[in-house]
Amino acid sequence: MTLDELRRANVFFPYFVGANDVSRFLSLHRAYNRTIREVAMTEKVPLVDLAASFDSLGTTTEYFWDTMHPNGKGNALIAESLSGRLRELETASGL
Repeated sequence: MTLDELRRANVFFPYFVGANDVSRFLSLHRAYNRTIREVAMTEKVPLVDLAASFDSLGTTTEYFWDTMHPNGKGNALIAESLSGRLRELETASGL
């Protein structure tokens, strides 16, 4: 969700340092995802980039109960992303 979408939905986040600053929370979220990508690349392990899957949709409000817990539609997207990546890895390994 964008900052404007969060404000329109009156979303309240659990306490963290800067809890009243949504932009800091979103920045933290982006840093977390960036770290996951970097670790996967450094360790040379496959990655299923769920953040990229959701980001490619444009608007994601219909995929979440709130800002971080996926609903049925969100869980279906996660399952599709995981199974698609597993099929890619299986094909690449020649199995």
